[in-house]
Amino acid sequence: MMMMRYRMMMRSSSSSFVVVALHLLLFTTTISITTTNAQQVFVSDLELTTDVGKFSSPTDLTFLSDGTLLVTSKSGLLQQSQPPYDEEKKIILDISSVVCTNGERGLSSVEVHPDFDNNGYLYLFYPYAKYGNCNEDANDGPVNRLSRFTYHRNNDSVIDASTEVVFFETPSLLTDHHNGGDIAFGPSDGYLYVTLGDAGDQSTPQDHSNLFGSILRLTDDNEIPEDNPFVNNKEAVRCHEH
Repeated sequence: MMMMRYRMMMRSSSSSFVVVALHLLLFTTTISITTTNAQQVFVSDLELTTDVGKFSSPTDLTFLSDGTLLVTSKSGLLQQSQPPYDEEKKIILDISSVVCTNGERGLSSVEVHPDFDNNGYLYLFYPYAKYGNCNEDANDGPVNRLSRFTYHRNNDSVIDASTEVVFFETPSLLTDHHNGGDIAFGPSDGYLYVTLGDAGDQSTPQDHSNLFGSILRLTDDNEIPEDNPFVNNKEAVRCHEH
């Protein structure tokens, strides 16, 4: 089954346009279409270039510099498939024993450090069963966690779970949905950006004393950037460091 990400941007101006970019699990290219004064864009005649097989409940994907495909699954598996993607997929990390998967929960995303070829850093976001359960409880429910792992690659290597460095944990989750968890490095500043969902409470994005409903910006070593506008704000909340 194909996994697709659709990103559409629409802007109204004197020459309105629509840009559609399709990111396909089975594709190695991005297709962009630009039209003028258009309300809808239809993409047809797509050609399947690479079939990398099936992944169970995939949630995110990224590529290493040599073309190796990394795919996260809801259950807590990180798998890789190497070019030409015709061999059996390999599980390189299994944290399913501590990942909550009820509702919208699950291992959400993976991001590769820009200097991965030298440092081997991978970042994962997942709901961690900190208190041994996956309840919907603001007191002892699971927490969302951002961690960095180190992947020392060789022909038979997997990720050693003991390399995990926990960057932060949220408070316990009241609901099993609206988790957020997208991770990305800024293309120009090199900072790590992480989205946190509102955890089912629509008031949290307006509350600086609450992490939920926020976009966090960190250094690759989990420090606060010097130009953070909230660093001296007494009402701003700090991440729960491990």
